Amino acid sequence: MFLDRNELQGLIPPEIGDLASLRELWLGGNKLSGPIPSKIGNLRNLQVLGLEENDLSGRIPPGIGSLQNLGFVVLSENALTGRVPPELGSLSKLVSLVLSGNRLTGPVPPQLGNLESLNHLLLGRNDLSGPLPRELLGLSLGSFH
Repeated sequence: MFLDRNELQGLIPPEIGDLASLRELWLGGNKLSGPIPSKIGNLRNLQVLGLEENDLSGRIPPGIGSLQNLGFVVLSENALTGRVPPELGSLSKLVSLVLSGNRLTGPVPPQLGNLESLNHLLLGRNDLSGPLPRELLGLSLGSFH
């Protein structure tokens, strides 16, 4: 579903989680607001989740960590809060994780060190704190911000 760079407004409907065959969800560059629906965790075939450059708020649903086909998660430039869900560390096919430009807090979860396919990890421009997990040092990252 490619609906990026439009003038879409309002909430992402929770019924989006009923689109069982959906492989790519591009809604970036709109004016969407409110939380990311937890039912996104039902999209078992999803390979790309692009929700960047909106006004999304609230926490990143931990159910995203159960989407084993995800290769790209781009949630940058929103107003997301809370911690980076450690469940994201179970996404074995994840190549790119872009969470920059939000209001995320707390430590970087060491579980992200499990992401052996990860090439891009962008966490900048948040309010993360604590030590850099040693587990990340073993990754072959092309970009780490």
